[in-house]
Amino acid sequence: MSLAVIKVGGSLFDLPDLRERLRGLFRALPETHLLIVSGGGLMADAIRSYHRSQPLEETQSHWLAIRTMTLNAHLLHALLPDAEVVDCHRPTNPRLGLLDAFAFLDRDAARADALPHSWMVTSDSISLRVAHVLNASRLILVKSTDRPASATWTEASTSGLVDAWFPQIVGHMTIDWIDLRRTVRADI
Repeated sequence: MSLAVIKVGGSLFDLPDLRERLRGLFRALPETHLLIVSGGGLMADAIRSYHRSQPLEETQSHWLAIRTMTLNAHLLHALLPDAEVVDCHRPTNPRLGLLDAFAFLDRDAARADALPHSWMVTSDSISLRVAHVLNASRLILVKSTDRPASATWTEASTSGLVDAWFPQIVGHMTIDWIDLRRTVRADI
């Protein structure tokens, strides 16, 4: 049984045909299990803004932003009712799971190599962490922009395409990148 972790960027939630684009992508994937990690999008951005204007510690803001990822997983569930919201392990659904990021990270926080609770970590590194923990065959980053083909992960981080922690934990994971606004590639 093979597993792909798919990070769906929160910036894509305004696409009127998001459901159709995602279903087309899922049909093109050979893995038997797909686990979707949703980004925080506008809601996480609101938490960032609130963090700048209110006396919140970075750890508190981080956990609030993680909750927006879980909320967005439930929004995706409304679009993809055949999917199952799961907290940590491979989905029991034969094909499609939506990660409850808060539940996953709450359990994962006790591990020695857990992610830091800071703005250096976004849904990019969280999805990579999930892929590592679950021994996924690959991570697919589904975003609103292309990654320059020659860019290293450090360069992608410096230019804001992935978060600051991502290059530190990428390891040997196979990572694909899809600009869902432009196209759904069937050749991944």
